[in-house]
Amino acid sequence: MAKARTGVYDLYDHLVPPTEASALAAYTTTKLVNPALWKHLDAVILQWIYTTIAPDLLLAILKRNDMAEGAWNHRLADVDAPVTNSRPVLHLTGSLPEAYSGTVDFIQNQELLPPFESCRSKLKIVERTIKAH
Repeated sequence: MAKARTGVYDLYDHLVPPTEASALAAYTTTKLVNPALWKHLDAVILQWIYTTIAPDLLLAILKRNDMAEGAWNHRLADVDAPVTNSRPVLHLTGSLPEAYSGTVDFIQNQELLPPFESCRSKLKIVERTIKAH
């Protein structure tokens, strides 16, 4: 659900920073180029987390000067569901239409799941191919 809500505004990296080298470089550059905007967007996500979490969990994750990524990780750690690479990858690939089935099978049947950003890139290529046909 977080991916859907943050994905609409392309804010997912605030919760789960990318692992692919090029995406991580872009992420870091964005933070450095416009820190005021980054802090503003981070505050929006932090507010979303705080307003959607159960009150008893909210007290467990509240930390002074926390960022969205920290609150997200505290929230999931407190309910014994830490963020791993497999969670966002499986969430991303689990809700795609039939046209993506070959790529989804390839991604999901690897011994180790590839990084989220790598999966996202592969799926964007498939999407462009589908639209071209």
